Amino acid sequence: MVIYPFFAIRATAIAVAILIPTVCAASAEPPRIGVPSAVRPEAQGSLPGQDAHILHVGVDLFANEEITTGPAGQTHLLF
Repeated sequence: MVIYPFFAIRATAIAVAILIPTVCAASAEPPRIGVPSAVRPEAQGSLPGQDAHILHVGVDLFANEEITTGPAGQTHLLF
């Protein structure tokens, strides 16, 4: 049967063509939307389902990131 390997290779190629973009899209990070330009004394950002991290001037902000500060905290964000 010479026909069988052809169909097996074609089916495998189709499966790979469908699965690779799906896996890559699921692991993609949200789009970058801006940066903090000032942080005094401290502010934190957190993406849905992730732990909070301290914001640093010039480091990317992402879509749907929640920004929080303490009672005396301030931050200036550039979008």
